Amino acid sequence: MSASGLKLRDYQAECIDIIDNLDGGAHLVQMATGLGKTVTFANIHRHGRMLILSHRDELVAQPVKYFDCPVGIEKAERHSDGEPVVSGSVQTLSRGTRLERNFKPGDFDLIVTDEAHHASAPTYRKIIDYLQPRLHIGFTATPNRGDGRGLDDIFEDIVFQRDLLWGIRRGYLCDIDCMQVEVEWSTAGVKHVAGDFQLNALNDAVNRPKSNAQVAEAYRRFHRGQTLIFASSVKHAYALAELIEGAVVVDGKTPMDERRQIIEDFTARKIPVIINFGVFTEGTDMPLIETILLARPTRNSTLYTQMVGRGLRLYEDPETGYRKKNLLLIDCVGDSDKNDICTAPSLIGIDPSDLDENEKKAIRGPLSGLRDRIEASEDTPEGWVLSARKVDLTSSSQNIAWIRRADGSKVIRGKGWSVRMHAPDILYRVMVDFNGNNKTVREYDDETEAEAAVRRWLDHYPVPSQDRSLWDTESVKKWGNKPASSAQIGQIRRMLGDDAEAIDVEHLTKREAAAVLDNAFDKQEKAFADIYGLCPKCGQALKLTKNKKSFTCTSNHWSQDGSWRLVSGCGTTFKVRADGHCIKPADLKAIRENGFYVWRGKRYAFEPARNHGDFSAIRCIGEADDDS
Repeated sequence: MSASGLKLRDYQAECIDIIDNLDGGAHLVQMATGLGKTVTFANIHRHGRMLILSHRDELVAQPVKYFDCPVGIEKAERHSDGEPVVSGSVQTLSRGTRLERNFKPGDFDLIVTDEAHHASAPTYRKIIDYLQPRLHIGFTATPNRGDGRGLDDIFEDIVFQRDLLWGIRRGYLCDIDCMQVEVEWSTAGVKHVAGDFQLNALNDAVNRPKSNAQVAEAYRRFHRGQTLIFASSVKHAYALAELIEGAVVVDGKTPMDERRQIIEDFTARKIPVIINFGVFTEGTDMPLIETILLARPTRNSTLYTQMVGRGLRLYEDPETGYRKKNLLLIDCVGDSDKNDICTAPSLIGIDPSDLDENEKKAIRGPLSGLRDRIEASEDTPEGWVLSARKVDLTSSSQNIAWIRRADGSKVIRGKGWSVRMHAPDILYRVMVDFNGNNKTVREYDDETEAEAAVRRWLDHYPVPSQDRSLWDTESVKKWGNKPASSAQIGQIRRMLGDDAEAIDVEHLTKREAAAVLDNAFDKQEKAFADIYGLCPKCGQALKLTKNKKSFTCTSNHWSQDGSWRLVSGCGTTFKVRADGHCIKPADLKAIRENGFYVWRGKRYAFEPARNHGDFSAIRCIGEADDDS
């Protein structure tokens, strides 16, 4: 049970336990909007005084109700008076000499920074550096660096993460039904400031009679229930309100008492739609939002996530029993905006500018299935070609010709091996998957370090020499854009059949053809895995040899120079039959999980080849006992 009498959810209690076991330092917690980060940090066990830092005045008073002790306020004319917990405005505490006059270093054992993606600002640094707490915990709902500035100089690591998809899939947040509506505005020439659009210039581009009418029509045609609209300026908000019946505008000058009454009436369905600019982005409790319409283009993923986050909370009407099923998200997008602004994919760490036309078709639908829909669109002949065109020959410091994927990761692959470098997290850390004879996952401090490790792996791992043309930038430049060979075209036609015509196979480049063949073979290997099972040595798919008498691992690649020589792969090859019975995929699974399988009262296990080039075998290792 929490200090305020609320029952803590399991993940909140887990987060608190992790924090309680920290000796000190600066650490980050990422918890999606609606998962209760305020309740969580209010229940951290205190070993001294605690300071909560918020960057907006309306957020300062919000945590007070969650504590079981006096909470002081440091905001404008309000001053704390030695309370065990103080909630303070960053703007107030960093201004002039107020911090030094009222506090001394060491006064607070714990500082909690709410909305910690702002923590790299000089105002925050001034407070933290002066007070020198034993423990500094930053809470943020946003997994991205909205203004491009990292938090790695502030926080040592991320100690706890529960993201948006985690919350949706476990029923703590509602799913999002994503859609886009095209409007006739253009942000192509709008000036940028700190990574986002300059507000006055954005208003001039967006606040126009024709596009305003289109936004209003989008609301009328598509909205479901209680709707919150984000406008691009105060003027824009009032212009839209004139076109939408029953709309009420809330802006920064709306008094707090009036604002609370509007939210109350909105939740009671007395007001059908609220239009705001820059108000309901952080820390506002509005559980009954059924539609969010974004008429405020932004390049800042943090801001975008916060706007959408207002509608993620579950809602059940205590009187009627009505339950909100999901949130409808309507993104208003100008034609020139499509590759330059945040849209629904931004919510799960996918950069919309990395999506090709085939992948963009997958956006419509539930957010929980968006990644699967994008991956399904990538895993088609058309998707393979489009992915090959995403090869990046300029940005690699190690001359690696990465293929960019929709989730922000970068991939290279060849015969029996592949490497995936995942997108950096909020502290710039990078995970890399190395797949060869064995599969390993490693973490690096940043992308430069990760890429250097990949290059070392490519140079020292037995990657077939002919595969260098698949990943080396200079090699790709030489051959990649040449027309596909007749051998490649013939192989594609044989493997894809009628599907080959969908990708205009005669006009493919060599690199595009190689990508198509690589993916087609990969798909074939997955089919083999379903039919024949996985290699008991390395876990890749097995396939039948041409004489159909043996299984061989699909990782194996051989060269004939008088005799067959293994070039790459784990080398596993064994007979289909053992002691008169055919080996089944379930038997191989049992070997991987238990070390053996049982057939007719006997145990059978995998015996690797003793010498290079010899067959492996499935052999009887003794009688099965009762436990088997």
